[in-house]
Amino acid sequence: MFNIEIDDSQIKKFIAKSPQQANWAMKEASAMAGGHYKNWLRRWILSGGRGSWPRLKKSEKSPLKALSNLAHFKVSRVQKTKFKIQIGFFWAKARGTSKIAYAKRKARFRRSFNMSPAQLVRIHEYGRTQRVTRSMRGALAAQGMPLKKSTKRLKTPKREMVGALWRQKKREIPNYIETRFFLKFFDKKNPYNR
Repeated sequence: MFNIEIDDSQIKKFIAKSPQQANWAMKEASAMAGGHYKNWLRRWILSGGRGSWPRLKKSEKSPLKALSNLAHFKVSRVQKTKFKIQIGFFWAKARGTSKIAYAKRKARFRRSFNMSPAQLVRIHEYGRTQRVTRSMRGALAAQGMPLKKSTKRLKTPKREMVGALWRQKKREIPNYIETRFFLKFFDKKNPYNR
């Protein structure tokens, strides 16, 4: 997960002139940016990191597909005129979702992959080498993937997602938000626009 904090001098002038209008516009622009880059992150995973790993099939049930469904964003106020966007893999509780349904969703994920979403993200983001145990050998053989006796370690390759998004888009994000801010500031739908 990474955080984006935007603090621009041009935007500050508008905040000074019309603080309510500017705050509404900044919150809307931040939410637009969060949604845009969350969708980019999902597409990046499903496309196989644009060729970095095999493309995921629509019907496929895999840990990476589950991660693509977990890509979310959150906009929160840091100061009176400053917002923070968080983009990453975390549980976003939908409006109207009960605590019980939310807990069931988390438990289903843990049952499916035998780990939390954070652990799964860490494995794919940084890669992992693990020692082959007797129980692992048996489980893989039961799934029709027997290991050779000489195989002592399994390596999960690095499949960078969040880092890739940040490196490719970090220069573009502030401009994206600034453009959306001005569109929203002068928008007729802005409740504070006179």
